[in-house]
Amino acid sequence: HKKQPKHVKHHAAKSIIRFSNKDMTADRISALLNLYGIPMAKTILVRNKKEASLALKNIESPLAMKISSPQILHKTDVGGVILGIKNETEAEKAFEKIIANVKKNRPEASVRGVTAMEMAKEGLELIIGAKRDPIFGPTLIFGFGGIFVELVSDFSVAIGPFSEEKIKEMIKGTRVSKIIEGYRHNNKYNEKNLISILYGLGQLITEHEEIVSVEVNPLVLDHNGDGAIGLDAKIELEQNSR
Repeated sequence: HKKQPKHVKHHAAKSIIRFSNKDMTADRISALLNLYGIPMAKTILVRNKKEASLALKNIESPLAMKISSPQILHKTDVGGVILGIKNETEAEKAFEKIIANVKKNRPEASVRGVTAMEMAKEGLELIIGAKRDPIFGPTLIFGFGGIFVELVSDFSVAIGPFSEEKIKEMIKGTRVSKIIEGYRHNNKYNEKNLISILYGLGQLITEHEEIVSVEVNPLVLDHNGDGAIGLDAKIELEQNSR
């Protein structure tokens, strides 16, 4: 990621927030998070079969496709996620199947379309988040992520203002930190990169009072390298922010 000058980054983020008018689609969320050094998977919102097949020209296969609807938070539960799409025919079929599943399982939900996105390589799934607490102000959340996040319940919290040292302590407060450090002689993950991502998230929640909360789950740390990529994210904005 190219580092943006602070004022450029700040104004670009404000534009995305205002333009969204509280409708934070996956592509807008990715753009906003990328500005603050939180690497998100490349995403395109597609609204029909033709657009679904064209997505493969812009995103490296295999693709994941997920329903885009403000009412549907648990996309897998309604048949709103299809993974491993390798060609245009599969992309068109996946689009039709996701729309049909959602119409059947959640007929009342308003559907924006389907998000086509790159798939992450194998790695360690984490959850990172930030929220504006009414008492403590900006806070960061970190822990073991993925679909078992509620089951495992391994979290740590830091209260702003944020420093690299404070973020390091927050990571250490979780059991998953042992895996990051290379538990039982397994590969170590790039903790420095993770601290930098969390610091960026801290900056985002501190600088933009319109943001109530941010959650990236999963953030996948690459097994065989320094990379990290966010696959799914939610941002909640203040109801009266414009």
